[in-house]
Amino acid sequence: MKFFHFPILAFAAIVFGSCCDTIVDPYKEGVAAAPTGQKVLLIDYSGYRCGNCPEGAAEAVRLKNIFLEDLIVVTMHCGTQFAKPEPSKGFIEDFRTTTGEGLYDFLAISSQPTGTVNFVKVDGNYTLPYTSWATAITKELRKTPPMTITVTPVLSADSVLTVKADIKYKKASTGNDRIAVYLIEDSIIYQQVDYSLLPDDDIVPEYLHRHLFRRAMSGGKLDGKYAPPTKSTVGAFGEPLPATVANASTSKTYSISFKGTNWNLKNCSVIVSVNDKITNNTLQVEEAHIME
Repeated sequence: MKFFHFPILAFAAIVFGSCCDTIVDPYKEGVAAAPTGQKVLLIDYSGYRCGNCPEGAAEAVRLKNIFLEDLIVVTMHCGTQFAKPEPSKGFIEDFRTTTGEGLYDFLAISSQPTGTVNFVKVDGNYTLPYTSWATAITKELRKTPPMTITVTPVLSADSVLTVKADIKYKKASTGNDRIAVYLIEDSIIYQQVDYSLLPDDDIVPEYLHRHLFRRAMSGGKLDGKYAPPTKSTVGAFGEPLPATVANASTSKTYSISFKGTNWNLKNCSVIVSVNDKITNNTLQVEEAHIME
């Protein structure tokens, strides 16, 4: 029997909160209030055959409900162990991407779920368990971003998306910045292993997958649906931005065709981030829905 599944842990966490991290003012449930304008990029490295990954997904939902537009969430299905299709069990569609697999290797991921918060290291590690995401996000939101990002997506009648990203610097940049552009699709219904259902059948036939990473538009020909053994972090961290004086702007334009995909464009968003090529740290990030 098929049924629609919203992670039980997500509902419980939203209602009762979490005992792992304490969110302090100015953040309260459902109130976004970053005084500096800083936004944070949380990437959850997951897999539909990962039975513990719904716990990470639930935490991402909880945190999104707290931080609202100040938190931008991406879920990347990556790795052979938990994201590789297994047709005999109904896992046919491959959600892996060249960028996701590149990051999986770059980050040396050994267990899932795990995540990165603005690609900032904590105790020497980029990746954090989901129980540590809230603390890291709160810390990042206290920073002052060196730029603002404006994202303008335009979808043509023949399903070609053009994205213009305008970056205005508050202070001069040194030329060490890069721009990365992600395309995500929200609310995909597909099956998922969930160990919380044991000892019953642990495969949820109609699980709600949130914020699924589809492509890195900044990756050029190096990004796309995963085709072993091709892997790359080019799409993850993007391309260089020129050195810029204070109060000046720079713009980039990208395009992608949706022809031949089964993606629901009403649920798709574009994420633009600027990162430091020396540290890989995300300096600022912004999101825009393709169809408002």
